[in-house]
Amino acid sequence: MLWRLQRLGRKLPALRDAVNTAGCYAAFTAPSTLTRFGRTPRAPVGPVHWTGSETARRSTGSIDGQSNPVSGQRARLWRSLTGVLIPEPPPSDAPRPGRRLRLTRPSSPITFTEMSGEMVRERLTDVFGKRYGEVLLVTPGEAGPQATVYNSFPLNDCPAELWSALDPQAIATENGAATALLNGPRRWLMNTIEKTPQGPRIIKNFGGIDMLLQATVLLTAINPVPYAANQVNRHTVFIFDAGQEVYELHDPAYRRWVMQTCSQIVDPGLSLADLPHLGARLALPDGWTYQSRVLDSPLHIDTTTRAAQVLQDDLKNSYSLLTD
Repeated sequence: MLWRLQRLGRKLPALRDAVNTAGCYAAFTAPSTLTRFGRTPRAPVGPVHWTGSETARRSTGSIDGQSNPVSGQRARLWRSLTGVLIPEPPPSDAPRPGRRLRLTRPSSPITFTEMSGEMVRERLTDVFGKRYGEVLLVTPGEAGPQATVYNSFPLNDCPAELWSALDPQAIATENGAATALLNGPRRWLMNTIEKTPQGPRIIKNFGGIDMLLQATVLLTAINPVPYAANQVNRHTVFIFDAGQEVYELHDPAYRRWVMQTCSQIVDPGLSLADLPHLGARLALPDGWTYQSRVLDSPLHIDTTTRAAQVLQDDLKNSYSLLTD
């Protein structure tokens, strides 16, 4: 498999031409970004979108996941690219056949872990300290208010001048939501994020900021209150490396909540250097404590098969319940 991927990387320009000729599209990540059994990734090239006619893409022999090509040029292309293509709908601004391809580079390295010969998990490394923002579109539901969460990471670093100009009321109206919540800017505190895709990527643009649909949240209230947990379906693993300092809330039930992101919403000047002694600034409920510790071994918060329990403190820093 490795030699095939290396060979593919050397032939990338020719393969781009072949894909355009075949009249199809794909999202492609260069083989050097694939990881297998812990192989160290390099920075990716991509995603790169190729597009062609709908008929060509949806007909027998397409390489968008509908069916495998059976012969000819696309069959050879399929064999070369198997395991590298990621089926997804073409973006609205995808180039037409024959036009120059537009490359976009994510803000963190993105790789894919193979299991049983199939790519099942997206892996983002070097995440610690990266800035992002979220837009939550809130609608009423049978179990209470629920929100679809759009995140600027890893598409961009949530530019401050665009973020500050966002109008929540206008966003809610444009998207048919009861309300829109702006959650950010924030910074990640884990080192790696692994995510199991739940379908094709969905990207929305809010005031010039591209964002990915990343999760759904069952809210305790339209405007969540501090120290009250919300249920988040995000299908992720957050990994904190050994030697990393982590910040935790301990509740009266002896549960630990690990800070996953620090917020600059309430205090725009809050920095990573403030976190070890942040407990003195928090209005903690009775029986709650704030502590920091350095990890002796990697810490995994795995919510790929269950909902995450997430709460915020009164400075809007976010914490995940540690269940293992």
